[in-house]
Amino acid sequence: MAQTAHALAALLGRQAGEAPKRPVVLQGLADLANWEPAYKRIRVDMVGQLVAAHVCPAEMQDGSYLLLVTKDHLQGGTHRELERRLQGMKAKYEAVEISPTLLLTLTRERLEGEQISRDRRASDRSAMASAFLEIVTWGVRHGASDIDLNINLNALESQIRFCIDGRFVSPPQFRMPTERLHELARVAWLDVRGGQGAMLNTRQEQQGRLYEVVDGRQYMLRWMSFAADQGPSICMRVLQLDAAAQMVDYDALGYLPSQARVMERALLAEGGAIVFGGVVGSGKSTTLAHLIGQIPQSRKIMTLEDPVERAIPGALQSTITRNLGDDEDHKTFRSKLLALKRSAVTDVLLGEIRDRVTGRAAIDVIESGSRLYTTTHAFSALAIPDRLASSQIGLPRELLAAPGVLKLLVYQALLPRLCTCALPAETLFDGAPDATGQQRPGAYWRRYLGVIGELYGINHHPIRVRNPTGCPLCQHGRLADLYGWKGRTVVAEAYELAHDHEALRAIQRNDQLSLVEHLNQLPRSAVTDADMTHKSALECAVYKMTQGQLDPRDIEPRFVAFETLLLQRQRRTQ
Repeated sequence: MAQTAHALAALLGRQAGEAPKRPVVLQGLADLANWEPAYKRIRVDMVGQLVAAHVCPAEMQDGSYLLLVTKDHLQGGTHRELERRLQGMKAKYEAVEISPTLLLTLTRERLEGEQISRDRRASDRSAMASAFLEIVTWGVRHGASDIDLNINLNALESQIRFCIDGRFVSPPQFRMPTERLHELARVAWLDVRGGQGAMLNTRQEQQGRLYEVVDGRQYMLRWMSFAADQGPSICMRVLQLDAAAQMVDYDALGYLPSQARVMERALLAEGGAIVFGGVVGSGKSTTLAHLIGQIPQSRKIMTLEDPVERAIPGALQSTITRNLGDDEDHKTFRSKLLALKRSAVTDVLLGEIRDRVTGRAAIDVIESGSRLYTTTHAFSALAIPDRLASSQIGLPRELLAAPGVLKLLVYQALLPRLCTCALPAETLFDGAPDATGQQRPGAYWRRYLGVIGELYGINHHPIRVRNPTGCPLCQHGRLADLYGWKGRTVVAEAYELAHDHEALRAIQRNDQLSLVEHLNQLPRSAVTDADMTHKSALECAVYKMTQGQLDPRDIEPRFVAFETLLLQRQRRTQ
């Protein structure tokens, strides 16, 4: 410890024994290379990857430890807990502040047994790696959920796109020569973990995950490539790892009080499954994590995820990397499930049911009596049973139709929420673009609003539409294509099928039409009423439209054209 103290003193420009004038901050690998005693390896295994983004011990050559802590965790409980652990090991240690970027570099590279050169600097990252970080930084700061690298090997230039509030935008500054973008992707792939192949393959789909630090926070990029004819299209989902799920706030998510009550009831019942359906990027996992955050601490929560996307307080979370064949995947899940059952678990989160391996895992959890929380891709809540019983997943209909098994089915979509600068619907009468971008005259929009009025028995006065010029609230730091919107809101439908025998019989018979007809006949309030009992996600969207929250032109692309609905009604009444 004396050597370390003198090294610290030298780094700070003070005499050993003097009180520090400022915190010690390791900014680069050179600082660590100059340390005495010499650095040996980073010990991510002592804390786990999520914690290692903020607090991680480094083992030195003499057996002592440097406790590397980022600034925002210097006073945190994790820091103190690790100190107590090192004290219990009777290990010498000293805490030192470290920049988040340097800590990420160390944990990512796992420099075990590697001697760091004294002249090495963190700034030695290649120009391509730096350019990649700039792309990720822009996406994070602008709230992008996905970043697409579309490499067109048949063209001189390629484009990077960002998905912001559910819309893909292509900032002109991120259009670059194809050769450069291709090289950038190859460099980025070298940092991907859990991926297939050591090198980027333009002719084969690849997946994995990599990590970056932006503004002191660690982000995981879930990498998935699609081998198109013209070249690979790489989609990276942006996930903030230290964004722990807090106590659920249904209102902030966009759920209405009646929908919140349904989910709260489902949490109380023993056993069974709560299944969230929706398309990719509809926020299913976010809502599910918030829901699980409401489970009382008297219950034991364990998760199986591919990969863990966000920290859930009180849950024991496990990443299952699936890059092997079905047989190996099944063995991995089987060993995890055996451990779960022997751990007296009460509540299990299975990240997604998408194939026979995860389908068998879901059956195991349900039949063991634990509560199951999961997601699947489906276009409505009532389509979830068919999806689970499909040949791709293979859950038996006899199980799905058993009372209490499908406890709650929820479908949700995310729609762009209008800014407060939204305009009255009458402004469409001057001519405006439709949902496809085609300019339409005033007569078209008078007929359009007339169709909505005939469908739902409402006039157009409460309806608001997007203001394309925006205001300071929605313009700030955004592209013009996104002016007029302010975030997104959930539109959802929730059905309790646990003891609805008629609905369960329709599921067992594989009679989707009878299931839909049965639920459509259940009583419901007017479309302008906030009570969503027995209402569809489309009706939820229409309600929010009547409250001035949604532009009707944003509803149709997610569901169906209002004119189509009117024609269907007219056919039924003929």
